[in-house]
Amino acid sequence: MIIMESEEWFMMTKQHDHARISGEIANHFLDHLFLDERYREEILLGVREHDRGWIGLDEVPIWNDGSNVPFSFMDYPLYPKLQMYIKGLEEVEQMSSYAALLCSHHYSAFIRRSHDPECKAFMKNEIDRQNRLLTQCGHPTDDMVMRHVKLLQLCDEISLYICMNKSGAAKEESSAAIKFDTVIEQQIFKASWQSRNAIKLEPFPFKEDFSVKLKTKHVSKALRNEVGVHLAYENTEYTEEEFSFIKD
Repeated sequence: MIIMESEEWFMMTKQHDHARISGEIANHFLDHLFLDERYREEILLGVREHDRGWIGLDEVPIWNDGSNVPFSFMDYPLYPKLQMYIKGLEEVEQMSSYAALLCSHHYSAFIRRSHDPECKAFMKNEIDRQNRLLTQCGHPTDDMVMRHVKLLQLCDEISLYICMNKSGAAKEESSAAIKFDTVIEQQIFKASWQSRNAIKLEPFPFKEDFSVKLKTKHVSKALRNEVGVHLAYENTEYTEEEFSFIKD
């Protein structure tokens, strides 16, 4: 779950809904960024399904007593998170070997630095998976694979920028948790709000301006205090808000 907090509510966005936005973003990339159009559909699938492991976890949000907020993807307990990562990767692999290869690299990027024994076991399994999938995919070059992983990571960062920032936030108000670290063709990207619902991305990696819709729930803190986070979430209706990416 992606969590953003105000005085009165928690804005709670399912990871898979965030990933769907990531997939829509990827569909608008300039053609040359894919390097090889033969991989396009599998890249889009990998971006769209990269958080598939969170589907089950996000069905029942749980409360973090230590922080007094719902658990988010950033602080969710490690063991169940790793198990659902594996489940999600296995499900993506049933759809596409190449999409699963990209997703495996995506998760490995932020697990590999951990010294936790569970993380080390996860990394060993994913290295084995990556080697097996490379063979199944006909051994695409490392440069090709890593370009496509970077496309996934950039879409993830852009979508999180929407999900974790107040609409129209000034630069100094933007969440420090969201950093544009992905470098593609020696370009570092940055985003800024041009209005409540319009975002400018520089440099602009898309064919044209386009819009996406964010599906989320604004869960009342008062209701959470009455019935608990799970029932409060279940009894809150979804809302949708449209955001545009613009070049100028």
